[in-house]
Amino acid sequence: MKKILMALDHSPLAKNIAAQGHAYCNADNNEIIALHVIDNVMEFSSLMYDPVMGFRGFDQVAFSMSNPLSNIENEANKFLQQIKIQLKGHEIKTIIKHGKIVDTILETAEKEMCQLIMIGIRRRRSSGEIIIGKTAYNLIKRSTIPILILPIKRKNH
Repeated sequence: MKKILMALDHSPLAKNIAAQGHAYCNADNNEIIALHVIDNVMEFSSLMYDPVMGFRGFDQVAFSMSNPLSNIENEANKFLQQIKIQLKGHEIKTIIKHGKIVDTILETAEKEMCQLIMIGIRRRRSSGEIIIGKTAYNLIKRSTIPILILPIKRKNH
């Protein structure tokens, strides 16, 4: 049995990443830790914010009038709880942390003694190749723990 850290962002594709990751983890009855890192509070107040699974983001006015960090933590917790419901039948530890995304993922994986880090990337093709983002690239570059990358294709609506 392995301990696997599943790093989930707030993108609409996080649900798909969690489902694919769960299928992989469940095959060998591995322990799953779902991590959500809060990096930039202002990103969550953006009108460009993508909602996912009830993780709705914030109205600009409401965001500025209340404690934004507390709101973000509450919404992130709801999001991770919905992930747990989606992946019924499996114990999942959830963690919400603040910090630089790559640093926090690596520190959490080491602290939790994980044997694998699982992340998703959006499929973006250029000249027939899948392009990975900055976070995935930096994780691959810096991690001493194996990383499983799950390429997720956005479904057409």
